[in-house]
Amino acid sequence: MSDSENSGADKGGVWEGEATPTDAEASSGGLKQRFSSAWQKMEGPAQKVEARYLSALRYCMLAGATLLLVGATIYLAIGLFKQIGSSEITPEPVTIAVSDIAPSPSEEQPAAEAAADGEYKGPDKDLRARTLAVYRASFAKFERKGEAAKDEAVIDAVWPEERYAAFEQLPASDIVDSLGTPFEGAADLREHSITLAGKSVAEAGMSKALQSYRDAKKVRVCRDVTRQRKREVSYWNSNSTSCYMWYTYPYGCSDTRTVSEPYTDTVCEMRFPDDLESPAEAMGTAVENYLMVAARKIDTAGYDAEEKRSEILASKVEGRAQISDAGKLFLAFLGVMFLYLLVVMERHHRALNRLIKEPPSD
Repeated sequence: MSDSENSGADKGGVWEGEATPTDAEASSGGLKQRFSSAWQKMEGPAQKVEARYLSALRYCMLAGATLLLVGATIYLAIGLFKQIGSSEITPEPVTIAVSDIAPSPSEEQPAAEAAADGEYKGPDKDLRARTLAVYRASFAKFERKGEAAKDEAVIDAVWPEERYAAFEQLPASDIVDSLGTPFEGAADLREHSITLAGKSVAEAGMSKALQSYRDAKKVRVCRDVTRQRKREVSYWNSNSTSCYMWYTYPYGCSDTRTVSEPYTDTVCEMRFPDDLESPAEAMGTAVENYLMVAARKIDTAGYDAEEKRSEILASKVEGRAQISDAGKLFLAFLGVMFLYLLVVMERHHRALNRLIKEPPSD
């Protein structure tokens, strides 16, 4: 190339035949350079913010996963604990105390039951002897002056047929004595009831009732009664021929007849009050109370056992629900841990990309 050509190339800055950039292209390139420069300036702080955000997200995920795992463990432990134990509950044995069969001081005593008719032979020899022995030792001292209850009267008052047979209906094995030993049968229960009846005399209610009977005074009691009396009345007997001129009109004779008519009379007598029980009747009432208290306590024990069984079954159902909730919380824990792994992988992936893009330093 000649010097003139070089000089022309130097002056113009463009070779002949070379394309020159337009103003628009020059302006676009400048914008790109400015945008690239601004992005490079922002990239550093943005990466720091992103790193801090991912770090905070990881910590939150770890905290949430820990809470989920702890909650699942607690729910599982509680649910499994509620499954422990049997739901079969037997009623607790009951105990009959002396105070259960003795009347309260303010309690009005019912009339004693009468002995039933039929082929009932009464209690056996041993029970008869035991009943009479307890009566003579504890109740006979409350008889009124000049009163002495016969043995058969005592047995009939204490052991009518219905009361004697009712002991067969009690579950003897569900009743225990003061030492916790269960009874073997109805005979043991009858013996126990007689023993407690004798001890009940020392209770305030029974003692007061027996003393009221013994110390009672006769009072004048009057009542109206309806009776019948007879008297003679006159009437005309058309068939009578016992008078003169009976055959003339108005035929017949005057006659008399006896009629019966009611009248009210007031009867008064001296007698003891009717609302007091004799010692034999009081002993029979104590035995009757034994029956009622035993039946009531057995029913109550059965109701309590059923209620407890219902509570246990409800607890087991609630425990199974908590085990199910524990499974759901554990699945949620696995889901959070999966997201945590994604965040960690993304963090490491970005770190690897930066290492790849940065040239190694000499």
